[in-house]
Amino acid sequence: MSIDWDESLNTGVEEMDADHRGLISLANSVQAAGQAGNQEDVLRLALEFSSYCDDHFVMEEEFMRDIGYPQRMSHKSDHDQMLADLDKIIGHVHSNIEASTVMADFIYRWTANHMQVFERQLAEFVCARGDGG
Repeated sequence: MSIDWDESLNTGVEEMDADHRGLISLANSVQAAGQAGNQEDVLRLALEFSSYCDDHFVMEEEFMRDIGYPQRMSHKSDHDQMLADLDKIIGHVHSNIEASTVMADFIYRWTANHMQVFERQLAEFVCARGDGG
């Protein structure tokens, strides 16, 4: 099972679209490591995913503010909640192999949902405005 890039997610802003493809790739890698029961890879990839999100979210949230995106605060809230939840789960992974599976599943589910709901709405808004780059 993997998340596939869907062209309806294209915002037309290449940097953002490239970041989204990167997030999907990382989420798929974390999920695969979790299914394989590889705790070390799950933790390493989850930390990479978290760092990637930190950087991407700053750029995306600035972009949403700059274009006056009306759903910006709910989108940002989803970012903030995911990072807080992920931090909690990462704390448990060091001592519990099952926690690594939970974390892999969490990252996978969050990414799939965030892309299908929040990013698709943003893409539709950007494309309708013609703000793509």
